Order: sequence, then structure tokens, then C-alpha cells
Amino acid sequence: MFKGSREATSEEIESLVPPVQEQAPTVGLGVVANAFQNVFFTMMTQMFEEFMGTTQAPQPQKS
Repeated sequence: MFKGSREATSEEIESLVPPVQEQAPTVGLGVVANAFQNVFFTMMTQMFEEFMGTTQAPQPQKS
């Protein structure tokens, strides 16, 4: 670290990033947790049905 690196200077540092005009609304943690729980249980149900064979195949119709 340089000797005078922490000293304030009168020079402005220009940023190439445009200033943020408006921020998007934030989502509450409870909403995110609920969405994650729904996705998790849906995926687990699908995996269980696939590997345990709980879904029944369509029965052939008698002619």
C-alpha cells in the first residue's frame, strides 16, 4: 500500500456505470422460502412417483 493512498484527494473518480434510477421491489424472504418449498415438494413427488412406480400406466381398453 502506498504512503498516501488513504488521503483524500480533490480529484473526482468517474464511473462508467450509470446511476440507478429506480430499484426493483424486493421480495420478502418468506415468499422466496414458500416458492422454494413448493418447487422442492413438486420435484420430490415426481421423483418418488417415477422411481417407486406409484403412477399407474393406462389400462388397455377391451374391445
